[in-house]
Amino acid sequence: MRYDTAVRRLRSIAEDCDKFTTLLDGAAGLLGAYAYGAVLDHPDRDLDLVNLALVMDLAAEELPWGVEPPECTSLANLLRLDKAPILRRWRPGDRPVANHEIRRPMPIWNRDGVQSAALDALTEKRAEPFRLTDPDDDTRAEQMARELATSSAHLRVVRDRYWEDSNWRRSHRRDGRHPEDHLWQAVDGYLELIDASASTHSQMRLFRPARHGGVNGVGTRSKRELDALVEEAIVDAHDEHEQTTGFAVMIGDNVDLPFETVVLGVEVTVVGVEEADGPGISAICRRGKQQQRIGILDLPMPSPPPAGAEWIDAYRHWLTGA
Repeated sequence: MRYDTAVRRLRSIAEDCDKFTTLLDGAAGLLGAYAYGAVLDHPDRDLDLVNLALVMDLAAEELPWGVEPPECTSLANLLRLDKAPILRRWRPGDRPVANHEIRRPMPIWNRDGVQSAALDALTEKRAEPFRLTDPDDDTRAEQMARELATSSAHLRVVRDRYWEDSNWRRSHRRDGRHPEDHLWQAVDGYLELIDASASTHSQMRLFRPARHGGVNGVGTRSKRELDALVEEAIVDAHDEHEQTTGFAVMIGDNVDLPFETVVLGVEVTVVGVEEADGPGISAICRRGKQQQRIGILDLPMPSPPPAGAEWIDAYRHWLTGA
């Protein structure tokens, strides 16, 4: 998609928001629309799609990350968001619009109307003054913690109702969507937040000790012991990427694999370790024929932990200083 086509599409969406504003009032109404992503960050490139964040008059518990309730789907149809390559994200009115994915968004519509000055600036590739500021690392980490808690609670509710509540399954089978779609959204949104929570050192402070001592069930060791393991893992590394690779190798070579653990109430088998697509190291978890990658520092450890788990402690120590 050409850049000018993307900008015209955003302007059209903003005008549609204004046109239907009387229909968007009241409970679960639309509060604002924001552009973000490549259309703001790379105005000199063609785009695969346009990123759009829509803020709804819903509480965070009703609109966790990655979830699209039926009223949001109806609104998307009204705004014709499926007629062009639009990646839409929904945000609750009681949380900041910006998060780990939506970085420095620019408003294109709110209850005051179309944000014409911002859209004109976007047309001229000078949108920077109209973008929201980024929160600092500590604020972002606190927000991530809240979003993780909300997403985890939502996932547990959907999981329980999916298996136990036939009325819930019937009520969530409409408009071409099925209960499995709602379950998938809950799982995918939660795992996306888990992956994002490992992207910065400040966010790593989100991980809390589990009941069996240490963090996520891994045993505690002295700072001197951890420093020695860190030194061994990164001895030949020249940059942070190579250091992460060193830890992935040491964890994979020394942790006794496979081992069993429980993730979100489900028993899984940890069969391997590898570097994540983004920053960090992932544990490869398997249940039956299904396989899922989870950040190694988010993985609950069994009690007692497997042999070699001190290398996970060392990786955490290097990454967070904890």
